[in-house]
Amino acid sequence: MEDLKTYILQVPPVTRYFTGITFFLSFCMTYSIISPYQLFLVFEYVGKGQIWRLLTTFFFAGTFSMNFLFAMMMNYWTINNIEKYFEGKEADLAALLIFNAFTSMFFAWLASEYMVMQSCYIFSLMYVWSKLVPDQPMQIWGFPVKSGHLPWVLIAFHTLTGGNPFSDLIGVAAGHTYIYLRMVLP
Repeated sequence: MEDLKTYILQVPPVTRYFTGITFFLSFCMTYSIISPYQLFLVFEYVGKGQIWRLLTTFFFAGTFSMNFLFAMMMNYWTINNIEKYFEGKEADLAALLIFNAFTSMFFAWLASEYMVMQSCYIFSLMYVWSKLVPDQPMQIWGFPVKSGHLPWVLIAFHTLTGGNPFSDLIGVAAGHTYIYLRMVLP
């Protein structure tokens, strides 16, 4: 038990809290402690005082399932890599996380796909990381890929496996907005 505690404390704090909150909310939904309908982003309810929906929409990964497992692995990997890149630059990391949250929400609202923001938010962070570290060699299911091409490879795999790539494209738009304002515009 002490080894588990030591391992958890070695995980960078943003990664630890984000994955921990996501796991906790999924646990509560799986065992009917919380209704998932209390976590979705519905602007009508936000206007009526349910402001927690502005945050919980980013932590909603569904109930325990195979999709939940993949979402948790993607959460951990993406946020951990972003956090390592911004090590020692906590203000820049906070600005990225907040900016991408609002930008993802804005693009999703434009596309009327805004009730669950977790996957497009994580995808936006992964897109930013892939542009900040474009030449890192990786392997996706045995295929060699450079990190700069990772978003497009994941969108292709998502599409080929019958998924809807629309939330991924919302994440790309949000992430690209950050990259454009940070790297291209200045």
